Order: sequence, then structure tokens, then C-alpha cells
Amino acid sequence: MAASFVPVPFPLDWTGSYRSWIKKISPINTNSSSNNCGPSSPESIPQVRGHGPWGAASGALTPDDSWRRLRGGLLLGSSTQLDGDRTLESWVERPITPTLLGYEVLEERAKFTVYKILVTGSQGDSWVIFRRYTDFCRLSDKLKELFPSCCPALPPKRWFKDNYNEEFLEERQIGLQTFLQNMMLHKDIINSEVVRHFLCLVDPPSPFDSLEESRREADTLRKTLEKRENHISLLVKRVKSLSFSSESLESQCEKMAAIVTDADTQRKTGTEMDICKNTLRWMMAGDTQ
Repeated sequence: MAASFVPVPFPLDWTGSYRSWIKKISPINTNSSSNNCGPSSPESIPQVRGHGPWGAASGALTPDDSWRRLRGGLLLGSSTQLDGDRTLESWVERPITPTLLGYEVLEERAKFTVYKILVTGSQGDSWVIFRRYTDFCRLSDKLKELFPSCCPALPPKRWFKDNYNEEFLEERQIGLQTFLQNMMLHKDIINSEVVRHFLCLVDPPSPFDSLEESRREADTLRKTLEKRENHISLLVKRVKSLSFSSESLESQCEKMAAIVTDADTQRKTGTEMDICKNTLRWMMAGDTQ
């Protein structure tokens, strides 16, 4: 049984440490009595251990073979080249950033989990890709072949247990995000063909490049449309009930008006009858006299 995986998140603000490592290179003192400013020997250059999660694995940095002349007491070799600081700064300021947004358990022909990754490119553009854990495993195996000394570790596989448990999936999501962060700290890994294809850096996808993504987008739109239709149906029912209530009230008012009119008519008719009766009585009384 595999041991439980405890991810160790790497701090996101790694660019400051990288910049400080570049800027804190100690100047090399030159002999003031000598006018010769030729290149120093590799033995005279202090070795600096790598900074980051692969520092111990890769060992001490070795001086580069391409040496340049000393200017102002600073070594201008390619490993500490300050002339290319602007290019380095541009690369550090806008790194490629993959962010794992979440996961989704799909059940089609077989049940599996996909992880949604937001990739932000060096130009500020972004796109979304979907990868399974097996895709991460294939990427890790390839990186182990290409970079055996500095390949970041994946969260381990899980055997004989439920791989769709919510707590387990959240823990694996954190581990995969840590894997992506550690992977992006190594420039050679970033520029490798396998990583560029994994993150779709060569040909960024549109939202409808694959049938699976189109289906997901269509399902989202369908659910949104169903919610709107249900809301509209409720509003229509409410309007109809209010309309029925108003019609009922109007009919009741009409009935009341008719009753009042009938009462007035009966009252007027009764008054006229009384007048006629009184007139006849008066006439009959006059004849008898």
C-alpha cells in the first residue's frame, strides 16, 4: 500500500529569490598592480549551490566554459551574464503560469477524473486545458528520462481504495498544483518539447477545439438555459395568478354594481306605485263627495 502523500506547496513569490540570487553575485577583486584583465581561471571562481527544490540534487554550479573579459570587477561569463539582464528580467517578470482550477468526475463509457488547468502565457494571454492523472504520469515519466536529476515528484497513485473520494481528489489536486509549480521553476523543463505540448504552448486551444470541451460548454449553456426557462415559467404563473385575481375582483365589482342598480330600480318602482295608489284614492274620495 502506498504511503499517504502530503504535498508541500512551494511559495508563489519565487521570482524575488531568483532575482536576488542574480543581483547578489559578489564582485571579483582584481589585482590593482596588474594591468592584465584577462579571464580568471575556473578554480578561482567560488562555486554557488543552486537555489530551489533541485539545489541539493543538482549539486554545485560549475563555471561556464564561455568566459568574457572583466569589466568593472564583474565576471561576464554566460552563467552570470549581466549584459542579458534585461532579457532575464523579461522572462522572470512574465513567466508561464499553469494554475489548476479544479476537477470534474465524468461518467461516459468509463468513469474518470479530469483536472482543469488555466495556462497564462508569456504575453498575458490565457487558455484552459483538461488533463487526466494518467497524462501527468506520462509527462513525469518523460521528464525523468530527460532531466533525471531535477524532475519534480507527482502525488503517488492510490490502490485498492475509492479514487473518487472528494477528500482524496482535493488532496491530489494540491499535489498536482505543486508539481506544476516546481516544474515551472526549471527553465530547461519549461522549454522542453514535452512540456510545451502538455500545456499547449505551441498551439493554444480555443474553447471549442475538442468535442469533450464543446460538450462541456454545451452542458453549461443548457443548464443555464434550463434555469432561465424555469424562472420565466414561475414569472408567467405569477402574472397569470395576478391577472386571474384582478379579473375575479372586477367581476365581483360588476355583480355588486348590478345588485345596487336593481335595488335602486326597485326603490324607484315602488315609489311610483305608491304615488299611483295615492292618486287613485284621492280621485275616488272626490267622486263619493
